[in-house]
Amino acid sequence: MSDAYFRGWADNEPIALFIVTRQLNIIWRNPMADRLLKESQTLRDRGGMMVASTPRAHQALARFAKIAGFPDETGRIVERNHVVVGDESDKDVVLRATAVAGHEDRLVTLMVRRASDRSHYQLTDLTEAFHMTTAESRVASMMISGATAEEIARALNISVETVRSHIKHIYTKTGVSSREALLSKLIGYMVR
Repeated sequence: MSDAYFRGWADNEPIALFIVTRQLNIIWRNPMADRLLKESQTLRDRGGMMVASTPRAHQALARFAKIAGFPDETGRIVERNHVVVGDESDKDVVLRATAVAGHEDRLVTLMVRRASDRSHYQLTDLTEAFHMTTAESRVASMMISGATAEEIARALNISVETVRSHIKHIYTKTGVSSREALLSKLIGYMVR
């Protein structure tokens, strides 16, 4: 039952997930990871090994995989992040790594996304915490993902004036007066 549950969760996860060795041999990946490798020009699967598109980027990725998620100099196990730089900034790939606990082969789990993917983080339902409406919560989520008022209006098929009205209500309800302050206030309510 637990294997089937894990596969069902992993197969439907909207984030590319990998389990790799410290030498970047791919042990397992979910369907989103397959899709990322097929579409990405920055990361590739070469004979079952994760490789970056340029020698310099691959060297940095290999160094990252050796330390990712393993104890630092103080003995603490830390989650580590890394960017694999592509030919253009929208081709950059962001990785978050943690060690597979208790595994003697020192495997690493990687969550991978394109740096240009704004939908990676979403907010939880903010109606309880801040008494936002569903529309306000949706606008707040898009705002902290970097969308402009015009982009939000197009995506939600509403006027820019309506978006600006929602933003005013969001600021009032959260007690902030800028997008930066809103991000700081709502960062604890983000989910991946």
